Amino acid sequence: MSQMKNYELIKLDKLTPGEEVGLKNAREKLSDIPALADDIEARGLLNPLIVWKTKKDGEDVLVRIGGARREAAITLLIEQGRANGFGQGVPCNVIEAETLKDAMYGALADNIQRENLTSFEIAMECGRLKLMGDTQKVIAKALHKSETWVSRKLDAMEKAGPALKKAWRAGKLADDTVEDLAKTAKWVDAETDKDGKETEGYYDYEAQEASVEEALKARASGGRGGKSKARKVGKQKAGKQDRPGTKVLKAMVQIVDEAEEEVEVPEYVCGVFDALRFAQGSIPLGKLGPDWKAFVKAADEAAKEKAKIDAAAAKEWAEGGKKGKKGKKAAE
Repeated sequence: MSQMKNYELIKLDKLTPGEEVGLKNAREKLSDIPALADDIEARGLLNPLIVWKTKKDGEDVLVRIGGARREAAITLLIEQGRANGFGQGVPCNVIEAETLKDAMYGALADNIQRENLTSFEIAMECGRLKLMGDTQKVIAKALHKSETWVSRKLDAMEKAGPALKKAWRAGKLADDTVEDLAKTAKWVDAETDKDGKETEGYYDYEAQEASVEEALKARASGGRGGKSKARKVGKQKAGKQDRPGTKVLKAMVQIVDEAEEEVEVPEYVCGVFDALRFAQGSIPLGKLGPDWKAFVKAADEAAKEKAKIDAAAAKEWAEGGKKGKKGKKAAE
């Protein structure tokens, strides 16, 4: 179990990097450090570093387990003489726990509850825990979240390329848009080269980068509706259709209900079928009319073809042909 203590001011040279005690980095490089340093200088440190208090060789050790980018940015400020007091100490959230994993879970659960972390940072932490050997089920239980929630975070982090991660980290795209766009990464299988050596499989992000650019443009040009427009781009690229709201579904039910007495049975059945498909999000609103007409036309042609076959079979039976039984049934 972990126990959260109040924030403490700790000098950076007193901290031990988490990587030295087995903390995995979820394959994320420290990037945009100068920009983050400028932001911290202007607005202050909005979220403290996460520090695990443990013992090594009988002595207390303070291990930084969260906030590597913030630490790098503050180090840069100190080196450039822009410390603004950080040289005397940096706000740290100190956790006392028996193991590194307990400390990580304690910090992550606390930050999720306080909404101190962005969804990108949460996904990063989940990725670290997975790299340390924990299953989605274990992570979900410890964080009091569903396995589906954890799965979406891990899947997005695994498939997101540099462009998508940059937009995700900056909060420019909503979580569901990020998850949709992550699915556009194309997996390239491992191959064997001419020397007989097998290359590793990898994700190709070319299509994803173009989709991210399109979503960001939609977000920027949409004003208040920018998020919604970006979301539509994400769903389109992921092969999803927008699902209708309750009002739309009620209106469609009313239309089908009113049409029941005015159309032939095949058309009515088709209308109900289309409405259900639309409700499931499998076809867009604009295709309801064409699908309906195509179904009716196909049903009409099938009926005419069947009538021709039955007529031919009946004629053959009357003339005593080889298909007498089938013709007799058609004639009856």
